[in-house]
Amino acid sequence: MILLEMLVGLALDRVWGRIAAWRSFGWFKRFAERVEIRLGGGASWKSAAGVLLTILPVAFGVAAIHYLLGEALGVLAFVFSVAVLLLCLGPEDLDREVREFVHAYRAGDKEAARRYAVELMGAGVPADSRQLVHAVIEAILVQACERIFGVLFWFIVLGPMGAILYRLSSLLKNLMASQQPQETGGYADAAWRLYGILGWLPARLTALSYAMAGSFADGMYKWREDGRGKRADWVNGCGDVLVASGLGALRMDGDDLRVRTDEHLADTLQVKAAMALVWRTVALWLIAIAFVTVAGWVI
Repeated sequence: MILLEMLVGLALDRVWGRIAAWRSFGWFKRFAERVEIRLGGGASWKSAAGVLLTILPVAFGVAAIHYLLGEALGVLAFVFSVAVLLLCLGPEDLDREVREFVHAYRAGDKEAARRYAVELMGAGVPADSRQLVHAVIEAILVQACERIFGVLFWFIVLGPMGAILYRLSSLLKNLMASQQPQETGGYADAAWRLYGILGWLPARLTALSYAMAGSFADGMYKWREDGRGKRADWVNGCGDVLVASGLGALRMDGDDLRVRTDEHLADTLQVKAAMALVWRTVALWLIAIAFVTVAGWVI
């Protein structure tokens, strides 16, 4: 059932062009603000307890609805699971953002290319065009895990509850990152730690899958040499692993990118190759889940 739910969810995500507009999490931000008001903004709020009190009620509510629908009629639980998966993927369409960046970059529209790069990276972008391409490729490898593979992993493990748990932790981490550290304090640190904990295993499974979907030897070598984590925190450490394995699987490194980024065509081909690696990895996950499902039926 999980395989079918994932296939339907991913298919709808690809063909439903307006799905990104439907993924509005303004309600969650308002809910988090209400929880903060109820707790009075005290020390208990600015800790892991506050983060859990923000996310777990929603996750448990999703689990309860899924269970009740399953008890009433299985098809309703199926529709609900697909809907939750669709809500949690993204929220923006990674493939669309990459296509828009490639189109703008190839057309020589530097301003538009930088704008699309900001959408991908969620932060400032390098001024140098060659460094910009490298940064976009790294962003694709990291964002694919946050937008797709992390959601799929927790959907497989815990169903709709797992998908919403991961998405809300990612959303809360991003909300905290957009605020001043002095205004969030321990609450922001707890939000980042929760996301890091939930993302640790999906990031490493994704890194392994990148290697399997590309050059395995190069991917594993780069992971071993460069992906051990240059920082102590969980979140950035996961990014290091994904970038190292992905660039190795693509047989790209900093020197290779600098040599080949003299022409726009070479640049865009590298960006497209990174996105193609992501889709091969998605196919690899689906094949693995299908294998496990069939094996379960046979046994």
